[in-house]
Amino acid sequence: MIGIDNFIKGIIEKLMSTNNYNVMEINTNTGLESNWIAVKDKEDFYNVLIFSSNFAIKNLDKEYIEEYIKSLLADKPINLNIAILMDEEIDGSFISSLDSNLIKDISFIVDYNNRNIVYAGEGTRSIVEDIVSVPEQRENIYYNENDANSNKKATITKIIIGINIFMYLITAFLSGSIFTSDIKVLIFLGAKVNSFINNGEYYRLITAMFLHGGLIHLALNMYALNAIGPLVEIYFGKVKYLIIYFISGILSSYFSYLFSSSVSIG
Repeated sequence: MIGIDNFIKGIIEKLMSTNNYNVMEINTNTGLESNWIAVKDKEDFYNVLIFSSNFAIKNLDKEYIEEYIKSLLADKPINLNIAILMDEEIDGSFISSLDSNLIKDISFIVDYNNRNIVYAGEGTRSIVEDIVSVPEQRENIYYNENDANSNKKATITKIIIGINIFMYLITAFLSGSIFTSDIKVLIFLGAKVNSFINNGEYYRLITAMFLHGGLIHLALNMYALNAIGPLVEIYFGKVKYLIIYFISGILSSYFSYLFSSSVSIG
């Protein structure tokens, strides 16, 4: 069984890599299953894909979402498309409810466990064609999530996660605990310590990025990196992604150095 978050992530990754879509994050999720939306810049408008479900769609305010996204993409009109994700059979009453909410024509329904589009409104033809046009596997709406080519695209993210886990294992071994990290060990391994940086140990601005204060700290950071990293890596490419990762990490350490005298990591 495929998780709904992984399914959404898979669709966005494939649209980005094969059909020149961009990903955006919006600050509202009422009626949606994800804050991530896919956007394609067409000649006269933006094709926009948002994700809901048979449960969340009841709370979707189509006019509000449409106006909100228009405010973000103000230079052209938008063509809003709603992917309604389901893991159960649909009936006529559900389609009728879409019609009564005036979203039937701009919605398509996806059985995300079986990767089938079971209904497509008249206005969704363009984006549905983009979704099913993934090369070599047109019968599925996106590659199998274990596909080797898909995995290769997130190589840098996996390496970074591996380095973080490796450093945590060293920290746990030296600390004598898998759950918490000894602050002396963290300092020894390169945590941000202002007095040491003042004495020329500038490398700590980088090494602090790969250290974590405990198992929960590591798990939360790696979960976030695994969720967002592949999208950024595909969109910007591996080199730019690495540059973004290190610049953001170094700046974070530097601002901590400027505004906090405490030992910091991660």
